Amino acid sequence: LTDVHGEVVTKLLESEGALDMGGEIREVSLIMSDLRGFTAIIAEMDPEQVVTFLNRYLSKMIEILLDNRAVIDEILGDGILAFFGAPEPMEDHPARAVACALSMQAAMDEINAENEADGLPRLAMGIGVNTGSVVVGNIGSERRTKYSVVGSDVNFASRMEAFALAGQVLISAATYSRVRDLVEVDNVLEAEMKGLPGRATLYDVRGIGAPYHIRLPDKSEKLV
Repeated sequence: LTDVHGEVVTKLLESEGALDMGGEIREVSLIMSDLRGFTAIIAEMDPEQVVTFLNRYLSKMIEILLDNRAVIDEILGDGILAFFGAPEPMEDHPARAVACALSMQAAMDEINAENEADGLPRLAMGIGVNTGSVVVGNIGSERRTKYSVVGSDVNFASRMEAFALAGQVLISAATYSRVRDLVEVDNVLEAEMKGLPGRATLYDVRGIGAPYHIRLPDKSEKLV
């Protein structure tokens, strides 16, 4: 398993002034994922069982993210925010983010097989992927800081993820424009998002071609 966070630390230590408080504007691709109905699922579970249940899911997601050279910004409960393209430039960050998201979604079958073997409920996840310019840098205070991203495109990724149904990977128009020749799109959605003018176009991606070659199974029923 590649320790990408170790690589981030090394890169920052090699750059003069990189550990100072402050940031820079960078184009990155963001992944936002969340489980559907998780709070209701765990309502009747013992605390120890909840932690085991959640950690099985998070361990697999983190493994996939790190293998794809993502920087994991935040894990909040069952939600994950990660990004590609900083601190080290990554020319293919839109395609890499989409491929990573598809790999995460594909791994849910393995996670659920283990859950069912242990008599635990199935889990379902939605994912949003967005590409845009953000402020990236060391955010916090001298006592506690982290390498993180902020900006309207982070907020947009969060709103996108909320529209994703169980099993979906939704990508923004900005991401789609960079990967259109690689991806297989099942559906195109128009969504109104709080605080944003007009309607946003979102693409329901089911697969990506070379060099990634990842494809989700066909849906058993049409999403509404």
